[in-house]
Amino acid sequence: MSAAPPERRTELPRSTIVVRVRPGRDRDGVEPSLGRAGWTVVCRARAVDGAANLAVLRLLAEALSLPRSALRLRSGARSREKRIEVEGLGASDVQLRLASSQRRRDAPGSLHPPTGEGAQAR
Repeated sequence: MSAAPPERRTELPRSTIVVRVRPGRDRDGVEPSLGRAGWTVVCRARAVDGAANLAVLRLLAEALSLPRSALRLRSGARSREKRIEVEGLGASDVQLRLASSQRRRDAPGSLHPPTGEGAQAR
């Protein structure tokens, strides 16, 4: 009797991103950051009972066009700086998708006003 060949599992690419979180704000969004973390996630959720952590994962999944289950908080559960593991995208694809989501958000006719250094004061 011959043994069946071992199943080949295709490894999905994985990457880890570092984000800075600003909880308890008046809006939700993902925007570029100038600090050590490449991106800042602002969210309405407060940093109480993990609500902001869940909001961060949801917002990043939406910006990356991935299911929420593809993201996992690796470290920083009680910190403003968090390491998020992304399954299904390599590091360069993560950066491209986040930048693309930023451009879509800042496009004319977007429901979200531009933010960051280039935004005009109101």
